[in-house]
Amino acid sequence: MPGYFLNGGLVWFSANKHHIGLYPRTSGMEKLVSAYKGTKGSVHFPLNEPIPYELIHEIVRVRLAENEKKG
Repeated sequence: MPGYFLNGGLVWFSANKHHIGLYPRTSGMEKLVSAYKGTKGSVHFPLNEPIPYELIHEIVRVRLAENEKKG
């Protein structure tokens, strides 16, 4: 699965039949993505809706902060 890394893993993503999956593995994700379906470690962006770039930016920002905290 393709992903981005900086001081550790940030996010991974996949294209599916009805959605784009984003897999950030962050503990605070439930608060960020409450408007979207997903699982504990993922969020699903439906293909028939605009991609929420600002939300993705915020998720990556949170992941960066988590990675920096780990050292």
